[in-house]
Amino acid sequence: MNWIADIPQGSWSPLSDATTLVSLSEYSSPAELQSPRSEPYQPTSTPASPSILKSSDGYVTESSLTPNVLRSSGCDSDTDDGLCSPKQPNMSAQMSVGAPGAENSFQIEYSTSFYPGSHPHEADADLIISSSDNVHFFAHAQIIHRTSPQMLQRILSFSPTGTKDAVVCFPLDSETLDILLHTAYGTSCAEHCIPSIDICVDAIDEMKRYGLDPHAVIRPGQPLFDLLLKHAPHHPLEIYILAGHHDLPDLAERASSHLLAFQLAKIDNEQATRMGHRYLRRLFQLHAGRVVVLKQLLLRAPEGHPVALACGAERQRAVVKAWVMGVTVVGWEIRPDTSIYHLRSVFERCGASINCPECRHVYGAHIQQLVSDWASTKHTI
Repeated sequence: MNWIADIPQGSWSPLSDATTLVSLSEYSSPAELQSPRSEPYQPTSTPASPSILKSSDGYVTESSLTPNVLRSSGCDSDTDDGLCSPKQPNMSAQMSVGAPGAENSFQIEYSTSFYPGSHPHEADADLIISSSDNVHFFAHAQIIHRTSPQMLQRILSFSPTGTKDAVVCFPLDSETLDILLHTAYGTSCAEHCIPSIDICVDAIDEMKRYGLDPHAVIRPGQPLFDLLLKHAPHHPLEIYILAGHHDLPDLAERASSHLLAFQLAKIDNEQATRMGHRYLRRLFQLHAGRVVVLKQLLLRAPEGHPVALACGAERQRAVVKAWVMGVTVVGWEIRPDTSIYHLRSVFERCGASINCPECRHVYGAHIQQLVSDWASTKHTI
């Protein structure tokens, strides 16, 4: 059976420029796209050969398909969050399929993270997945099965034959599929460019549908967890809502530290419903708890030093007056994210008129104690 005849018409897209001429007429299965074989294909554990695609003039080496060569799609760094957001997030490239110059030759677009030979320490790729925007991914069924048998079963359910012997037409776009496959492989999808926060959220929302458990793949130390933390400083609410929706406490805790300056009144009904009442309550408790702690710290006035001839109890009242003045200033704008630098600045200005050296020492020590206690106050849920 000619494998090309089994490819669904909608899974290939004619593109404008070719980078590699590839003849597929002699191959009988997608797995044989890796290298020409005279015997039936059998998966092996040996690394894929550097010669991975056959062309009219010999072999195309793996080095000619590396991501460094295929950066033509570029990366737009002029984003409001300072992260690299790709113009073509999957960083895809093209190859021509068919005899050179033949009328029926066509071109395919493939992922530069999952191309033939992209994982040289694994066996030859035996699963070709075409995204909804016609980007092709050359994957390893065994790796996907090892991470999640349900995911492999779900992928193969979109195959025309129900097996990996035909191109799988997957219903997700290439950016989302790229994150899912990287997660299954346990690798980072931010090697070329960091996916946008919206793409990350969409991919994670699709995980359960396609056989991946967010609890198992989004944990501290894992690539996807680290990727989401990169977005947290610029998109803390989105990350926190995502963590609440999928009940990811470690991620929610890290994101909550970036929400101390956020006005909780701006959370709308849709966002509150998505994150869930438990995580919404914990966020409100964090803000309210920090305000209460800071008020308690401010109410602790400094104690005077032992009465001396040069500075009696009457003169030491200047210390308390300076502290009360500082509390009044801070109290008008007390917030969960009140800065320790702001506290120090206010109280030092209020105590500038203290003349007694011992009083200044007591006052300065009390400011330092306030700053230390506030800095050690819990700043996450």
